[in-house]
Amino acid sequence: MGSGPRGGIAAATGMALGSIIYAILTAAGIGALIVVSPTLFVGIKVGGACYLLYLGATTLHKAHKPQMKDSIVKARSKIFRQSLIVELTNPKTILFFLAFLPQFAEVEGGGVPVQLLVLGLIYALVALSSDLLVVSLYAKIKMLIERRPQFAIWQERVAGAILVLLGLVIFTQIFYHPTA
Repeated sequence: MGSGPRGGIAAATGMALGSIIYAILTAAGIGALIVVSPTLFVGIKVGGACYLLYLGATTLHKAHKPQMKDSIVKARSKIFRQSLIVELTNPKTILFFLAFLPQFAEVEGGGVPVQLLVLGLIYALVALSSDLLVVSLYAKIKMLIERRPQFAIWQERVAGAILVLLGLVIFTQIFYHPTA
């Protein structure tokens, strides 16, 4: 929210590109390597958890003052890159593309890789549309934040805490449920 609608569009685009990359990997069969290599999969999970902890800690550290001024808005390229990394290291995204999506491909229909690619692209498009809808609601929320700068501080604190919590949950899954 602190980076405005263009920042939101950059974040949504980064996540969509991550989904498209997984769609391509799944269609090419390369993504299956992640599933059959527990070490690689755990490595991706650990990397994702560490990155979420880093983003959360950074957000919490910067939450002491309102983030609404244009001079402190993050570069859209940085937001795009962060969103892409989060999407590519998200174990749920990996499992979605490698375990869930293939259930909807029909072997009898032929061209399973093409089907997987189309399904993955449809998913990415739907997710992008949903994220852009959230971005479009930003204008209404922005007025509230500008009237009450303290709200922006709490929004950053909550966002940072959620990112840290997600990172800790992933670590918990890794250490207490190594096959999850």
